[in-house]
Amino acid sequence: MKTNYLGPLFILGLSLIVSGCVVHKSHHRPHAKKVVVKKGPVTHIVAIPRTARVVVHSGNKYYLHNGHFYRTSGHGHVKVRPPTGLTIKALPSGFVKVKRNGIWYYHHQGVYMRWHAKRKVYIVASVD
Repeated sequence: MKTNYLGPLFILGLSLIVSGCVVHKSHHRPHAKKVVVKKGPVTHIVAIPRTARVVVHSGNKYYLHNGHFYRTSGHGHVKVRPPTGLTIKALPSGFVKVKRNGIWYYHHQGVYMRWHAKRKVYIVASVD
C-alpha cells in the first residue's frame, strides 16, 4: 500500500504560510501627541541667595544675583529690568563688551551698562 504524503504536506505548508500572514491588531494605544514643556526663565524666587548684592536706587532696594536683578514682591522676589541710572561697582559675570552706535557698553540679557571712569561705577544705560 502506497501512502500519499503530498496532500498533508501541502496543507501543512499552506497553513504555516497563512498563519504567518495573519495581521494582528495592536493592543497599544495610538500614539498620543507629545507635549514638550520648556522651562522658561526664572522670574520669581522665594529667597534671595546670600551671595546676592544689595543695590539701592532712588530709595528702592534691588538684589543682584548671577547677572539678574530682583525686587521684593509679595512672598518672594521678582526678576526685574533694572532702571536706567542704577549703578553698581563691579560688573557681574555674563556681561560682554559690545559697541552700539559707536559707544562701548557691557551687555547681558537686554541690560546695557556703561563704565563711568570718574565715579568708578557701571551705570545702567538706555540704548535705542
